[in-house]
Amino acid sequence: MADTIQDAFPAIASRGACKYLQRSAARLVTLHRADLASLRETQFRQKNANGPRKGIPVSAETTLDVSELRELVADTLDVELSALTDDVLLIEELGVDSVVALELMVTLEQRYGIRIPEEELGTVRTFPDIHVLLNGKLGG
Repeated sequence: MADTIQDAFPAIASRGACKYLQRSAARLVTLHRADLASLRETQFRQKNANGPRKGIPVSAETTLDVSELRELVADTLDVELSALTDDVLLIEELGVDSVVALELMVTLEQRYGIRIPEEELGTVRTFPDIHVLLNGKLGG
């Protein structure tokens, strides 16, 4: 039995181990991102095939409950509700990365029965940006 991790996994002891691990992690994130995008597309197609979700009218009269939206976003980002103020920057201050952003996008799409292209999600920097984006999608 090996005494150390380096004995058990000689590649880790090699000079390029950190770069190898970074490349491996980057590949996993890319694969995870592709899986989320594929899942999002499948769920969107299934939802549209079954009609709109019950209890969520998607019309020009739809208005967003800001407190409900804030709770949903805070829960998805795994932050305290009090931390999700109108001024806080999602990426810089709350540490939202691309995987969490995709998870938020999927959650919002499922909850409100809409589609958010990744390009539009890239414009979101604060909670009010999310609110404006959803209002635009819902025609509110």
